Amino acid sequence: MLAPSIARGLRERNLDAVAVLELRLQGSSDASLIQIGRKTRRVIATKNVRDFRKLQNQSFADGDGHFGLILIASDVDCSRASTGRLVSMLARIAEDHPGDDDLRNRELWL
Repeated sequence: MLAPSIARGLRERNLDAVAVLELRLQGSSDASLIQIGRKTRRVIATKNVRDFRKLQNQSFADGDGHFGLILIASDVDCSRASTGRLVSMLARIAEDHPGDDDLRNRELWL
């Protein structure tokens, strides 16, 4: 859900990260993105807090869950100028939660 430059920055730190645009999934529904995240065992980072919190609750009700949500507050700058800062923040989360299931069914906030 973030710029490909952020995913590239994370990969430069040897973290497995992809952006929606890199996967050519732009325009996909949020529900399909959370399903893809579940199937591929990926944490989703997004500024779309309202919709993804609803989807999170629905995934719990369905018994499916997810592999983690990193919710980015509306006041967090996601402009090109802040790419390095965002990469550092996301890398820190990955370092603090190295296991595949460490963020399963959890949400963290930036």
